[in-house]
Amino acid sequence: MDTISESSMAVSMAALRGIAVVHYNNTPSDQYSIIRSAKSRHIPFSFEPIFKSPADFIDSDDDFASSPCVFVTRNGDSKSELLGLVSRSN
Repeated sequence: MDTISESSMAVSMAALRGIAVVHYNNTPSDQYSIIRSAKSRHIPFSFEPIFKSPADFIDSDDDFASSPCVFVTRNGDSKSELLGLVSRSN
């Protein structure tokens, strides 16, 4: 499917673990507005998110608990900068 997204579609797709593409034909200020709007919305999780710092080791399924992924943040908490994520399938 080749779909270009506005902010509401981007949020919906993110909630389903997908990604959205903002079309390059939008002006840079329009692109910024769409991305800012999408990123400002809170996506509900059906699991308790787990946060780790880059110094932490993830070496078994037990580190994930019921979560499908572990979020890696600068300080290992939800308030710090997101650096990436490790999924169960990694």
